[in-house]
Amino acid sequence: MKGFVFDMNKCVACHACVVACSVENDLLPPVERRKIYAFNEIKHPDLPVFNLSLACNHCEEASCMDACPSGAYTRDLQTGAVLLNEDNCMACGYCTWACPYDAPQLNRESGLIDKCTLCNEKVRGGGKPACALNCPTGALDYKEFVEDGLFTDQTGFPDTKNKPGIRFIPKRTSNPPEIAPVPVSGRLNYLNKKDIPLPESKISLINEWPLVIFTLIVPLLTGLVSGFVTGMIFMKWWLYVLISGSALLLSTMHLGRKKRMVYAVRNWKTSWLSREIISYGLFFLTSVLFVMLGYAYFWLGTVAVVSGLLCTFSMDKVYKYFQFNSSSFSLGSSVLLTALMWISLAQQETGPLGFIIGIKVILYIRKKLIYDRNSILSLMTSVLRVSLLVIIPAFLHVYSEEKLWYLFLPLFAGEIIDRVEFFTLGYIDSPGQRMYKLLLNMIRTGKLKRV
Repeated sequence: MKGFVFDMNKCVACHACVVACSVENDLLPPVERRKIYAFNEIKHPDLPVFNLSLACNHCEEASCMDACPSGAYTRDLQTGAVLLNEDNCMACGYCTWACPYDAPQLNRESGLIDKCTLCNEKVRGGGKPACALNCPTGALDYKEFVEDGLFTDQTGFPDTKNKPGIRFIPKRTSNPPEIAPVPVSGRLNYLNKKDIPLPESKISLINEWPLVIFTLIVPLLTGLVSGFVTGMIFMKWWLYVLISGSALLLSTMHLGRKKRMVYAVRNWKTSWLSREIISYGLFFLTSVLFVMLGYAYFWLGTVAVVSGLLCTFSMDKVYKYFQFNSSSFSLGSSVLLTALMWISLAQQETGPLGFIIGIKVILYIRKKLIYDRNSILSLMTSVLRVSLLVIIPAFLHVYSEEKLWYLFLPLFAGEIIDRVEFFTLGYIDSPGQRMYKLLLNMIRTGKLKRV
């Protein structure tokens, strides 16, 4: 098997591999298919220094290929290269979430996805990729793997099940390279988190706001339709079509190539995003028909509710690449759990509703004990969130003789807070994130430990 071999002892971060790749493929900034991830970018003399030169590793188990809803990724069986077919790509960016090595990149200016091709035509002819061919120190090469002395377990390199096509020649000594021969006494103690450059995140609240709103509306619509089915809620058909249609439009706003959204159902066998799109399409069609036909067909409404629950379940799976310091975060922010909460409210079932709210409260408090415990803003947000989940609903329940509808506004406001925190505090593993966490750990402990 052939692949990249990287010798950490020889890399001097000259960026010749990056430049060679850009020249070979006529790339213009800010697009770079190969990147240098440097430990100790701040060049502090008390900290070690080493580099990783990484691009697409053309994995045997390529998560980008599995995640892509439109099936835009293919593999060259001769070279093993994972290639992007731009004609099929709708630029949803989901492959950038799925890849732990930052290989596919969403170009915000063009709205298109770009990734390493392994210089496939050269490799097919027996040559080497431009990056390996032009490395002046011999740190980066492309050749047959000789497993003796080669590893994938490397400090700063994400440990995954992707079976990446890269191996590392480890450092010759157990001690990492140093800038200064002796420590500068006490200086490391003055560093803190604010001194370390924060790596660019693959996700942000500003860029993903349509998805935030979409994940708020879909579980709410599922609960609403369940109320239609049992006769607990009635709504003008045009109003429901307007709301559900708006959600459908929102789901397409983050696509770079909206005209190719019809391809989104191609990869339903492996892509949770493709399954989410299919299930919401089914939910939209069946629920709209159910409402426009005057709530006459019970079976049609039931299909709509089931497909809505399948959609929220798929949503939770879509966001499986988000990582948090606590499993309570992803569980407490489950879109499926929220859909069940709205169904319980629509059916005016106090017991199930109280049970679900109780689960959400416990998970929320647990995750907040881990995140930013000393942050005043975090504390204020926590008090507001718990108030919206428990204190305000309990007060209204005692002093109101109405049905449970008065709980809607505080619960919905709480869900907004939850989704905002989900997209703000979550992150996706990457070499840049690994280097960042390594640096923080070493400043705190004085030791370089793999994360």
